[in-house]
Amino acid sequence: MAKLTLIAPTGANSIAALRQAGAANLRGKILIQVSNPLDFSKGMPPSLTVCNTDSLGEQIQREFPEARGGEGAEHDELPGHGATVTGAGRPTT
Repeated sequence: MAKLTLIAPTGANSIAALRQAGAANLRGKILIQVSNPLDFSKGMPPSLTVCNTDSLGEQIQREFPEARGGEGAEHDELPGHGATVTGAGRPTT
């Protein structure tokens, strides 16, 4: 049984991909989400699908509260990589 889940879909599809995987399959697992919430629907340059008062990581935390981040992680941006280590269940402000 895997103890870690790594997902890297487009940011706009991250929650849908996790829903397809199923909350029960994510329960207790470390979840690493490597996505940028970029919206290319209006061409270049892209805009963000979520910003300012919320983040994709926080949305995932609320949707999948029983998934875990790394030890002690709540929501850590990995500089230069657009990656989020999500410690679900503890939205950050």
